Amino acid sequence: MALITLFFWARELHNSYNYGTQLTLHADRSVTFANLLMPPGKVIHQWHSSGDPISLPLLMPGQPYHFSLVGITEPKKMFTQAVYLDEADQIVGQEEFLDHAGDIVLPPSAVNYRLQWMNIRQTGTEFQYGLIMSQRLAAQTTVSVALQAGMIGIKVNGAKSAAWQNLAVLPNRFAAVSVPVEAEHSTIAVFKVPDDGQLDQVRAALRPGVPVRLQVLGQGVDAWADQLQTALSPNFSFLDSEGKV
Repeated sequence: MALITLFFWARELHNSYNYGTQLTLHADRSVTFANLLMPPGKVIHQWHSSGDPISLPLLMPGQPYHFSLVGITEPKKMFTQAVYLDEADQIVGQEEFLDHAGDIVLPPSAVNYRLQWMNIRQTGTEFQYGLIMSQRLAAQTTVSVALQAGMIGIKVNGAKSAAWQNLAVLPNRFAAVSVPVEAEHSTIAVFKVPDDGQLDQVRAALRPGVPVRLQVLGQGVDAWADQLQTALSPNFSFLDSEGKV
């Protein structure tokens, strides 16, 4: 089983450049950043695999992973930098990505890493979310995110007809949401309280005639799962605990 991590611009101050910054945090977790006077070479914002908050998953050194930052409206006015850190939090390598997406590999001596935006002449941009997963998983799947609905759709490319499809319910984490993915099985993950708009999108994303395996992945979301199953039961069959319809 592999993981796809969806990460956000966390609602705190110490990982962003704050002097002169106007930051609008939207209800769907996207942000609007503006700063007319920020000097070049400064870090606009950064995401970490350690510290507080943790927004990036731990990676295996030597294994390739793919990341992408989505919803940037002024991409050419900054670049993304991957910084690799050892146990003493010392930098042991770094890479730059002008397209704000690419493949990264932790050096053997690295245990943590961060992704950060480096300013060139940025005065304002939008940002929606970031994704990170193994390079292999990125090649095998198509991932769609609906922030307003609080939903992630993961389609396994070229998969044969599966015996079931996954519907996962996860807590709405502060900085990131990680979704487990199984080979051959598509997954719809929900990370906010269900409403009519979300239910319509879930119905449209699930494959008709394929049983649904409902997974509750975390604490405090059992009521969400019950609400989803009740609303979807007229249209879809659900597997029981033994994996039978």
